[in-house]
Formats: sequence, C-alpha cells, structure tokens
Amino acid sequence: MRYTAIFLLALICCQAVSAVSLRKSAETTKNSIAIERLRFIAKKSTIASQIVSAVELHLTSGGRVDEVIQIVQDALDDVSNKRASLSDDYLTKKTNLENLIEQLNGDLANERADLEVANSEIDRLNGVLDTLAAQIANLEIEL
Repeated sequence: MRYTAIFLLALICCQAVSAVSLRKSAETTKNSIAIERLRFIAKKSTIASQIVSAVELHLTSGGRVDEVIQIVQDALDDVSNKRASLSDDYLTKKTNLENLIEQLNGDLANERADLEVANSEIDRLNGVLDTLAAQIANLEIEL
C-alpha cells in the first residue's frame, strides 16, 4: 500500500510539475487540484503524509520544481533502499532458519535411531532376564 501511495504521489507530482509550466492562473488551478489529490494520498500512510507536506510547501510557496522532484526522488530511493534492506534481512533469516530446521531434523533422526537401538537392547536384556529367571526356577526345583 505504501508503494502504491508513493507511486501515485510521484504521478501527481509529475502532474503538478507540468502545471508549473503553464500560465499562472492555470498553474494555480492545477496546483490546487494536485494539492487536493496529494492530501487524499497523504491519508493513506505516514510516509506519504510527510512527502505530501513537503511537496505542498514547495508548490504553495513558489518552490522550484526541481526541488519537488528531488524530494520525491529521495523519498522513492529511501523506500526502495529500505525495502531492499528488509528483503535481504528476511532472506538471510529465512535461510538461517531453514538450515536450523534441517539440522534439528537431522538431530531428531539420530535421536530416533539411538532410541531404536536402546529399545532393542532393552528387549534383548528382558529376554536374558526371562532366561535367567527360568534357570533360577529350575535350580530351585532341583534343590
């Protein structure tokens, strides 16, 4: 939603920039329309609100068009850089967690194998105990 708002903001700013090149009365009308559109977009997110405030200040105070374009470009670059950074962080964490899951699954498989060995040994020893108990019973009968 933020990217959509910023994209729309950039389009509206371009429209506002084109309005600056027209006559003063047409410029005022178009700027006011653009400012109204910008205010509508500003309601969508905090970043858009900050950008709209800066653009509105420049448009209403006679600021130069290249300054407005630079503000919008800087905001877009900032959002793009933050998105790339967050995406990289996400992929790194995802990879690390996937590796940890694989390791833990391997450990679990090893523990299950050890448990099977231990259960087999218990079964063998129970058999030995049964045999010894039978021998003891036979020896008691002989005595």
